[in-house]
Formats: sequence, structure tokens, C-alpha cells
Amino acid sequence: MEEELTSQGVHLYLNSAVTEITENNEVKAIVNGSKFIPVDIVVIAIGVRPNTAFLKDTGIEMLPNGAIIIDEYGRTTVRDLYSAGDCATVPHQLLKKPAYIPLATSANKLGRLVGENMSGAMTAYQKTLGTICIKVLDLEAGATGLTEEQAKKLGINYGTAFVNDMNQAGYYPGQESPKERNWVFLS
Repeated sequence: MEEELTSQGVHLYLNSAVTEITENNEVKAIVNGSKFIPVDIVVIAIGVRPNTAFLKDTGIEMLPNGAIIIDEYGRTTVRDLYSAGDCATVPHQLLKKPAYIPLATSANKLGRLVGENMSGAMTAYQKTLGTICIKVLDLEAGATGLTEEQAKKLGINYGTAFVNDMNQAGYYPGQESPKERNWVFLS
């Protein structure tokens, strides 16, 4: 991603501390230490983590990172208490256990499901694979399931294959030449 951005003329200041953003009805510059950098746009990417420290002594079971562990119905380990969103785990299809994957798609689905279940329905969440995709300028990237590193770390038998494939269906306008993709499959 970094290579794609810089090749398109985007200047990146990675691992830099922004100490000030000056403005006059629009962003003018960021100051990194004593360096004044004129900018058109500022993207602040700080990651996501559950804000659950206040639940520490409640008996709610959590992962080491603070994510609230739920079952497939959104129930926590405390009777009649449900959780959903970026503070909660999701049932993972391949791991066969709760995983912390803070994605809007999962949060939205699980939030609705929890609302229904709190009203008396008992609908199970259809486990996630953690599918993500992104397009930045001309670079497309996506992932679903586990990476090779994750499978290796978990002791799961896996294989890899490089596949040349199109990025969309052939009938869709703007079809590009095949791109190489790395596939990890579980055995």
C-alpha cells in the first residue's frame, strides 16, 4: 500500500507524531515536532481497541485485549447481558471460537441480531470469516479467513497457491488484466 501511494505522488509521514493542526476554515498544515508540513488532507489512523476497562470487576469474560466474549446469540457470560459492536468478539468460522475482528459489517449484523434476541428471538449469528477489502488509488487488496502466518501460529495444516485471476466478473465494465493473488487454504 505504501508503494502504491508513493508511486502516485502521495507523501507519507509514517510513525510521526502530529503535534498541531493549524486551520483557517480548512486544514493548512501539520506540525511534526518543529517541521511545518503543508497538506491537502490529514488521515489519522490509530487503530481500534475495545473501551471496556470500566467492566473489569463485573464478571464479564473478556479477551486479554478487553474484547467482551459473546456466544453466537450475542450473550455475555453474565446472565441476560448481551454485547455487540467494536467492544465485542464475533464467533469465527475457522477458529471455532470467539475472535476480535472490529468490522462495521459484523458490528451491524450482530447489533441487529442482539436487538432481536433481547426481544425474545433466538437467532444465531452466522459465523464470520473476517472478510475485508479495500481499494486505494489503483491498488486492490482483500482478505478472508486466515493468513498463512495465522494458520502457522495456530498449528493448522494449510497450503498456499498463487493464482492469476480477474478482479471482477468478465461482463462488468472496466475489466482489467489478471492479477496475481496469494491463496491460503486449510487442509
